[in-house]
Amino acid sequence: MARPLERPLILNRYRPLETRGEGGFGVVDIAWDTRLQRRVAIKRIALQTTDNEIPGIQEARTAAMLSDAHIVNVLDFEITNTEALIIMENIDGPTLDDILAKSSDLLDIDAIGAIIYGVAQALECAHENQVLHLDIKPDNILIDRSGRVKVTDFGLSELSGISGYREPQGGTIGYMPVEQLLMQEVDQRTDLWALAALTYKLLTGVNPFVASDAQHSVALIQDTEIVLPSAFREDLDPAADAIIVKALAADRAQRYNSVSEFYQELATWLGDAQLGRRELRALADVDKINSENPVNEDAETQPDDDIPITIPLWDRLRPRTRGVFGRTASAVTCATMAWLGLSSLSAQANAIATSGQITSIGVDQPALGVASILTSVTPPEMQLPLQLGIAALVALAGALVPQLGAVLALLILSAGIYLMGIPLLAIGLLLVAALWWLLVGRRSAADAVVVTALPLLGILWMPFALPLLAGYFISWKRSWIAALAGGLLLVLIAPLSGSPDLMHCLPNFQASSQAAWGLFTATIQNPQTWITLVAWVLSALLMALLCRRGTRMSCFIGSVLATAVLVVATVVVPLSMGLTLGLGYITSLTACLSLSFIVVAVLTAIGVTPHSMIQEEE
Repeated sequence: MARPLERPLILNRYRPLETRGEGGFGVVDIAWDTRLQRRVAIKRIALQTTDNEIPGIQEARTAAMLSDAHIVNVLDFEITNTEALIIMENIDGPTLDDILAKSSDLLDIDAIGAIIYGVAQALECAHENQVLHLDIKPDNILIDRSGRVKVTDFGLSELSGISGYREPQGGTIGYMPVEQLLMQEVDQRTDLWALAALTYKLLTGVNPFVASDAQHSVALIQDTEIVLPSAFREDLDPAADAIIVKALAADRAQRYNSVSEFYQELATWLGDAQLGRRELRALADVDKINSENPVNEDAETQPDDDIPITIPLWDRLRPRTRGVFGRTASAVTCATMAWLGLSSLSAQANAIATSGQITSIGVDQPALGVASILTSVTPPEMQLPLQLGIAALVALAGALVPQLGAVLALLILSAGIYLMGIPLLAIGLLLVAALWWLLVGRRSAADAVVVTALPLLGILWMPFALPLLAGYFISWKRSWIAALAGGLLLVLIAPLSGSPDLMHCLPNFQASSQAAWGLFTATIQNPQTWITLVAWVLSALLMALLCRRGTRMSCFIGSVLATAVLVVATVVVPLSMGLTLGLGYITSLTACLSLSFIVVAVLTAIGVTPHSMIQEEE
């Protein structure tokens, strides 16, 4: 059995912890809601291609309209390509059936009083809303750790219409009266009979109406003279016998008219419900195996193979805290990119201070003129505060709206390259940025943050983390575009910062545009540059495809394989081409790839959800 945390997220939100029930309806999972930080029960019903009606939607709608402390709340309903999902509150306790199975003696009369009170309250609420349950049985009654009774599973429920209730679609033999067994019209007295059968079972320990099929059960109901409940226990007043027998009448006309009427007659003889709740609380605490048991429709409880359930660190953080991390990352990456562009202003100022003129290769005199004006009108003592102020504003924009912060940072970076006196590179950057923005950059915060992270990653000697992060946080359809845009961005800015390779960049631009231009032309003429860019695209795609499963194991395997692609492109291919790789190059490359891999490995280890960067704050 796979570890729970290695299963993919459900709806990219719920982390499966354990499977508690499997039956004809499908599967019930206990899951961790990563947004609201709580456990939920998820009923998963397979879609049948031949059905016109969506399975589970009637149950979800019916239960959602019922608000009562004794009814399991339905939180949401979703449909995927293969199944319908009913998201419900998780009840941290066993089913009544679990308690009965583990008890060698009859339940205390007070405990029975608490159970019948809770079920009666739930049915009264349903009937007031013109809803029938039609499957009251011990397996559909949950006891939480406070001893409260919760009724669940409205899968067979019916809503009253103009023509009354429809014919029932099923139920459980032993808890279905004659009209339900014979597929006749049902009403509130059908649920009343099931409640009376449940009461008889709790008081006596037996259900006299259980049979191998519906016909035999009908015969038992109509012909069998049941043993009076008081004969089974001394603590039950014989006055209760007549009440129960009347509620179990085969002819519904002879029963009580409502659950409320039946309970009011019987409550006097069932003990103290408050004391009974304490007893149920003790029984629920003893039942360790079936703790946190969710809805369980005709399902056998499945043990979890003694696998300890742990919640990843990331999931334990509040959504607002996770949002702060994401927005902080956006602010820092946008500010770093803007700072790199602003560094050209300081570079030109330093050049003027040392040589009295702006360093140029004579490529673009207007650009150099603009740089001269800016450096002359900005006093040296104001240049650093100006840079810090602009970077802070870009950081604020990145934190509030990551896409806006990315646009501002890219514009400032392009302006900085222009001020270096190399307009061709500035135009090239604008073209790459515009194409990226139109294709994917504006789609999500993740798209914006990943690409703007390139300067920061380059400064930290791990630019190769970008394709891995693109695959981790962005869908495979867009991840390769982000990786390509980031690679082209690195080709542009690494030479300008004085870096002779694509393994890192400096936190500022060099003053000599001639040296920067020379490094750039050497970079684009090197076949290894384009091989590396292709590897970035392939590694991002591979990472994204494996992260689609949403499990930590698949993400780890993806990061290993994606890193292997980068190793092949930067080591194996050059060696096969007859190139000699120096010790310094190998050392730098090893550090670069290792750091890049570690970044993604840490994200995987703490459980950051793949394909989601900045969480919505609740």
